[in-house]
Amino acid sequence: MVALRWVAGPQRRRRDIVVARALAEAVAAGAPLPPAADVADVAERAARSGARATAETLLTAAERAAPDDPAVRRARRRSVGFVGRVPENILEAAVATDAARRGVAAPTAVRASTVAVGRDPAVEVVARHHLSDGHTMIRKTELGTAPLEVLVFGEVLSAIPGGRWWRAPHVQHLDAEPNTPPRRWHLFLEDLGALRPPTSGPELLAAARAIGELDALLGALTAGDGFEWLAQPVPRGMPLPPARDVARYLHGVVSADVVTPVTDVLDRLHSARPLLLDALCALPVAWSHGDCHPGNLSMDGTCTVVLDWSKSCRAPVGVDLGHLLGLAEPALRRAPDLMATCLDTFRDGVHAAVGTAPTRAELELAFGHRFVTRGLRWQLAALPPPREAAVTARTRAALLRAWHGRRRSTVEANLRRWRNEAERLLAAVAG
Repeated sequence: MVALRWVAGPQRRRRDIVVARALAEAVAAGAPLPPAADVADVAERAARSGARATAETLLTAAERAAPDDPAVRRARRRSVGFVGRVPENILEAAVATDAARRGVAAPTAVRASTVAVGRDPAVEVVARHHLSDGHTMIRKTELGTAPLEVLVFGEVLSAIPGGRWWRAPHVQHLDAEPNTPPRRWHLFLEDLGALRPPTSGPELLAAARAIGELDALLGALTAGDGFEWLAQPVPRGMPLPPARDVARYLHGVVSADVVTPVTDVLDRLHSARPLLLDALCALPVAWSHGDCHPGNLSMDGTCTVVLDWSKSCRAPVGVDLGHLLGLAEPALRRAPDLMATCLDTFRDGVHAAVGTAPTRAELELAFGHRFVTRGLRWQLAALPPPREAAVTARTRAALLRAWHGRRRSTVEANLRRWRNEAERLLAAVAG
């Protein structure tokens, strides 16, 4: 888990530019082109280092040689200004549908700009289309025979697009290009503008209630036949790193009186893996958004708009709260009782939607497992890397000097909260 971004520095950027320019000159002189995937990698590094013209030259050469190579396609969609492509007839249909919904004459599409590039191989790009009447809409282009998010919008959210406390973005148009390997789908959605993730205590409570209602309603809808594509991940028990690796990461970062209790409870979590696996398999299962962190939510008054449905699945009820209430949430540090209140509010949302709800103990187990596994991995990824081949002792010492003053107390508080939640999880399994 070496975070190389900490040690990249100017020297690496200069080296990447020199390598890219030398390769571009060789290709221009008629030299044989190396494997297209290698050329795409060099182009991507050059673009990150600022040599965009050289990167574009290399990427164009790689596309001519191997247009269907996954590495080449990945490098292209990460290039500056990439908005993908959409057939004119599909774009016109989306604009017409949007205009009809607004009750105006159909405008024309003026330009497109990049919103985000998908890290998921199935997501090509998220772009914003600007129309001639000043309106905008979002296009999400996905690849595959039947991408999960396409199925969710087409077969689930078309039946239940929202509830009392939540809703999905309005779908303007959904269509696929014919005869394109891999098949390319274009999902046009309403543009929410600047997102407002839940950050305050009241907003997190509203989001918890909304997620409870969402999980219950969509769980009831998809409980029958016809939704076999909605997979249920196999519980892995305790997908956490060994205690010795965690101790190596925390050495010199936080005080020893924080490290020892964390590694101790981590050892006990690994030892309790069989019991934990049995307990997880016995929990009630329903719909799960799968990635319900605050960045995928936007507050619209009292309603929570839920975005990015590409990781939807079946999972124990309460798992989504483990995404919402992570270690990164400042509101939880300011109000320690907020987590328990959110659990009660989530349960209220489930009960209000379907008239029944899991027990508090079942919710705590599902939530605690996701909070513990996700929280520790998130915290370790945010730390300076341990001393390894890529990080010398001198480099790490410099990183720690710059890092300590700003973040040490926050990390220690996070680790104490993580340990307390892990202790509760162990007690729940043992009981």
